[in-house]
Amino acid sequence: MKKFLTCTLIILALTLFVSCENEEETTDTGDTSGNDQDDSGDTTPADDTDQFNTDNEPADNDNNEPAESGDIDNDSADDPENSDDTDTPSECTGLSLDLQHLIPSPEYQHIWYLGDDPRFFMQFYFENGYGKMPAEGTYDLGSGPNMNYKTCTECVSVYQDAVNENYTTFFFQESGSLEVESYDENSRRLKGILSAKLVEVAIDDNNNSTPIANGSCIEIEAAAFDSDVCVPQCDGKDCGDDGCGGTCGTCGHDQGCSTESKCVDLDFSGCVGLSVDWSHMVQYSVDKFYAVNNGGSDPRATIQFAQDINTGKITEGTYNLGSEINSNYKTCTECVLIYSDLFVNASGYTEYAKKYFQHDGILVVSNVDEENRIKGTLSARILEATFDDKLMTNFVLGGTCFEIESAVLDTPAE
Repeated sequence: MKKFLTCTLIILALTLFVSCENEEETTDTGDTSGNDQDDSGDTTPADDTDQFNTDNEPADNDNNEPAESGDIDNDSADDPENSDDTDTPSECTGLSLDLQHLIPSPEYQHIWYLGDDPRFFMQFYFENGYGKMPAEGTYDLGSGPNMNYKTCTECVSVYQDAVNENYTTFFFQESGSLEVESYDENSRRLKGILSAKLVEVAIDDNNNSTPIANGSCIEIEAAAFDSDVCVPQCDGKDCGDDGCGGTCGTCGHDQGCSTESKCVDLDFSGCVGLSVDWSHMVQYSVDKFYAVNNGGSDPRATIQFAQDINTGKITEGTYNLGSEINSNYKTCTECVLIYSDLFVNASGYTEYAKKYFQHDGILVVSNVDEENRIKGTLSARILEATFDDKLMTNFVLGGTCFEIESAVLDTPAE
């Protein structure tokens, strides 16, 4: 999840940085944007979004314990020869940004940022890597998952020294605390206090962070932070992004949202068949299955259940895939997705270029064995779709449409 998001943030951030540099070379602020679909059929429709995917990407700190406030600065500065800390410089610099004006990412509700170079990020994640809304409380930035960029749930980082549209220096939290005093979901105003030490890090291909020996560091001391209020931009729009991480409305069941943010009727006239072997599905999770054709993994079809979030138990029955709950990936309990057009991205990872989701149909689960393997039938219309940061579904106007007629489902034991 974090990798895809990282890549998006880096590319967009740098694009805006270059733009801002051309228009106003001395500016300190700029715009930016900032669930993990595994190519093997993971549980989310979109490819995973790591926090900042880049070849020079910063990772979470692997230091064993956070230093007590002031220890590093005082010990290393006063007696550097006797200091045991050889991996950090004697003094840290401050952050040359006013955190009273954090900017909510227009695309991702769990991200705030500020500046161009340096560029400051504050992000919030669940432990599985998916973005979450901030909750009031005080968080230790130097312990548990927060010690590593790959796993952090409350994440503070700084990018700087852009060269040829690429940041070359990255800082990630080593110790400190993040206090969220308040958060308003409607305006996305985030307020609190940040005290942290960020150290220069390197990021490996798996997003693990490693402090750079004798690298630089940044000290943030009890800085109050606040964010500008995001004002939705929905004038003249029926649907689509409101510029604040929300939507301007939803379209009817047989409609899609156009690039002009207008609801337009969908066209089902060009639906084609789907060449996958439903009778030999593979159970890749307790309540998730995938099927492919005999020639490989493209296209890949998945059936995912969310009937019992605690046990994953599947219940026999007949399910309407076009119901209000099942017509959106965010809420579906019986979900059919298809992935196609496999390619290798610029980072060397394979992903699917197109994704499809059920529009209507009937799924019959006639048998569930003790291992939760299923048998049944599937008749459905599956449309090309996109999914926003909240996993809300929008069908692509003029996109590909698959028609599945009475496919026999089976999950043979291995």
